[in-house]
Amino acid sequence: MFENYYQKIRSILAVYRREIIIFACILFVVFLIIFVLFLIKKLKPQVVPVTLSSYSRIILDKNRSYFSINTENGYLYKTKREGQEAIDEFLKSNGKVNGQDLLPNNFYKNSKIIRVAKDSELNPKYSTSSNSKEHYFLSQKINGIPIYGASLIIHLQNKNEIYSISGNIATNDSITKEKISEKEAVGIATNQAAKDSSYATDLVVKDSSKSILNLKLLGLSEDVVNHLTLAVQFDSAKNFFSKRYYVDLSNRKMLYSEDLITQVMTRKVYDCNGTSNPPCSLRRSEGEPPMGDLDGDSLYDLMGEVYNYYFNTFGRDALDGAGAPLQGIVNIYSVNGTPCSVFSNAYNTGGAGGGIMAYCKGTATRDIAAHEFTHGVVSTTAGLAPGYQYGALNESLADSFANAIDNNWTMGEGSALGIIRNMSNPPSSRNDPDKLFSSTYDCVGEEVHKNAGVPNKAFYLMTDGGSFNGCSMSGIGTVKSHEILYKALTQYLSSTANFFDLYSGVNQACNDIHGASSTTCEEAKKAYQATEMDQQTPGSSRGAKCTGRVEQTATCAGGSFGPTNTPTPSPTPGGPANTPTPSPTPGGSTATPTPIVASSGLWKLKATPICSGNVSNISYDYEIPSGERAVIETINSAGNPLGIEDMSSWVGGPPYIVGNGTYIAKGNRLSPVDSGLKNNYGYTSEYHYGTPGHVISLILTLNVKTLDCTNPPLPTSTPTPGGPINTSIPTPTPQKTYTCVPDPTCVSSGKVIQMCPLKCTEN
Repeated sequence: MFENYYQKIRSILAVYRREIIIFACILFVVFLIIFVLFLIKKLKPQVVPVTLSSYSRIILDKNRSYFSINTENGYLYKTKREGQEAIDEFLKSNGKVNGQDLLPNNFYKNSKIIRVAKDSELNPKYSTSSNSKEHYFLSQKINGIPIYGASLIIHLQNKNEIYSISGNIATNDSITKEKISEKEAVGIATNQAAKDSSYATDLVVKDSSKSILNLKLLGLSEDVVNHLTLAVQFDSAKNFFSKRYYVDLSNRKMLYSEDLITQVMTRKVYDCNGTSNPPCSLRRSEGEPPMGDLDGDSLYDLMGEVYNYYFNTFGRDALDGAGAPLQGIVNIYSVNGTPCSVFSNAYNTGGAGGGIMAYCKGTATRDIAAHEFTHGVVSTTAGLAPGYQYGALNESLADSFANAIDNNWTMGEGSALGIIRNMSNPPSSRNDPDKLFSSTYDCVGEEVHKNAGVPNKAFYLMTDGGSFNGCSMSGIGTVKSHEILYKALTQYLSSTANFFDLYSGVNQACNDIHGASSTTCEEAKKAYQATEMDQQTPGSSRGAKCTGRVEQTATCAGGSFGPTNTPTPSPTPGGPANTPTPSPTPGGSTATPTPIVASSGLWKLKATPICSGNVSNISYDYEIPSGERAVIETINSAGNPLGIEDMSSWVGGPPYIVGNGTYIAKGNRLSPVDSGLKNNYGYTSEYHYGTPGHVISLILTLNVKTLDCTNPPLPTSTPTPGGPINTSIPTPTPQKTYTCVPDPTCVSSGKVIQMCPLKCTEN
C-alpha cells in the first residue's frame, strides 16, 4: 500500500516538478525576507517619538539668532559618536531649521567648549535622572576674538542623543575696523574709571583684552553691529571697586561698562577693624581657635555651614566646585566709597575661585553669608553678567539659596541692614515687583535688587504654593525646589539669561529629574507663569513692559500668551493706564500736557512729537515741584514708543540750560551724556534739578527712526525753511518667532545617524 502511495507521489512530482520548484523558491524568499526584517528590527536603533516643550522658541533677527529647543521626551539628534565627539559631529553637521542652518557655517572652528557639567558628578542622592546627561557650554569668537555674551549650550543624554539646544549667537562674522591703538583705548577707559571711582586712590588695570560687543545679542538695543572693543578692567582693593569698560576701537566711544562687584573648605577671615579697607590682617585660618571678634567668628562658622550645605546637597566643593579657599573680610570701612557707618552692606568681589566675600560690621549673618557665597557659585557656573535681567537673576538666585540656609522668606533680618527683601511678598519690602508687568518693575534704572522680586516670588510659589495672579498651585517643597533651581543654574543658564530663560531652565531641569508630565513639574511651571516670566521677550534683557509689551492674562489662569511683535504702551506707575496725549501742532509747539506723578518723586510725561519725514520737533512747558525728577518718553499718536536714532539738539547745550534753572540730562544706560545719544528702540530723558525753579521749557529737535509712525503726515508740497524735511523712513526688520518640531519624514525613516532637520511654523 505504501509503495502505491510512493509511486503516485513520484508521478505527481514528475508532472508538476517545475511548478513545485518555483513554489519552494517563493516560499524560501518569503521566509528569508521575514527573517531579515526581524534582524533589522532587533539591530536597528528605535526611533523615540519626540515632543517639543511648550517653552521652545526660535527668534531670527538680522545678524543674531536666539533659540531654545527642548524636548519633553525623546531626542532631537542622534550621532554615531559619544560625549564630546558627539558634540563635534553635531557642530560639523549643523542641523537645519526650515532648510536653513541652525548655526553659522564656520561655527565649529569659531567656537570653544568652556565648561562641561555632568549629572554623574552630582551628589548621587540628587542625581535622580534615569539617563546619564552631559551639558556642554560653548563660547563664540570671530578671528580668534571672543564675542561677549555669545553662547551655545548643547545637552546630551545616553552619550549620543542631543535632547536640548539653546543659543544666543552672532550669525555675521564681520566686525568694525580697528582705528585707534589699545594704549589710547586704555587711556579713555582710565579717564572714565577715574570719574566713576573718585573715592579710590589705588586704581590698577587688572587686565585688558580685545572683545567683540553686539548690543543686540546682549538684548540691550537694536544695534546688531559686531563692535571690536578693548575690554579694560580696573580694580581698587582698598575701596572694593571693580569695573570693566568696553571701548570701541573704531570710534573711541565707551560702548558699555559693567560693575563686577556683586551686591570656600579652606577658610580665611581678615579683619579691617572698621577703619580701613584691604589689605587687612589675617585673623583666623582653617582649624585655628576663635579670633575674639563676633563678626569674624560668626563668618568663619557661617562659611562652614554654607559650604557643608552645597557639598552635602549637590556635591559642590566650595564656590568654584574645585575646593578654592573661602575668603571673607569683616569690619570693612566702606563699599564703593560709601562708609559702612552711612550704609551697611556686603559684597562678593567675583573673579577667580568665586571671589572674596566682604562685610560691613553687623552684616555677617546666615542669609547674607549664604547670599554672598551663592554669588560665587553663580560666577563660576552660569557667569551671569551684571545689570538688567541677568543681574536680577543673579540676586534672586542668591536670595533663593539663602532661603535654604535660614529657612525663611526674608533677607537681612538680624543684621545691621534689617529686612531688605521679602521673597513671599516682594511689595511689602521697599515696594519690589512680584510679577513681570508690576507697576513697580524698574525700567528707568533696571535696579537688579528691586527687579529680583519677580523671580523671588516665583521661587516662593514653587516651594510653598498659594494663589496669585489668578493662579493656584501646590508647593513642591524646599528640597525639590532647590534641587531644580540648582540644576537650572548650573546646566541651563548662560551669562545673558533673562527671565524667560530661567522659566525655560526650571522647566527643563524639572523634566530631567521628575518628568515633564509629573505633578511636580506642572506645579513648578504654574509658579513661573503666575509671575508672568513666560511673557518675557526671549533674547531681550530689558523687562517686557519696558519695551512696550502689554500684560496678558497669566497662562496658568487660562491665558493663551503667545509672542507678539507690536510694541504697545504700558500703564505708568501711579497714573492712569491710558493717559491722553495731546496732538502736536505743526511747527513743533503743543499745549502743555499734565505730568503723571509716580512713586519716589519721579514724574512721567509721555510726549508726542510731530512725525513727518525724518525730523520731528517737540516743545513743552510743564511744572514739576523743585528738587524732584521728571522723565520724558517719546511716543506716537497711537501710544507706541518712537525709536530715536539721534538727539540732534537741546536748547542751551550741555550743561542743558532750560528755563530758570540748570538741569542735567541723563540718557539711557548704554551711552554717556552727550549731544549724540543713541537708542534705536525708544528714548527716555531724565532730568535732575539743582537750583530752585519748577518750570522746564523743553525744546527738542529729533531725527527719528520710527518703529510705528502713525501720526498724520504734514503737507509736503512746500517745506518751510528750517522746518521738517520729508524723507523716507526706514522700516526695521520685524522680529520673528517660531515653534519647531523635528521633520516627521526624517524621524520615521529611522536613520542610524539621526540628524533630522526641524520644521518650523511662524507664530
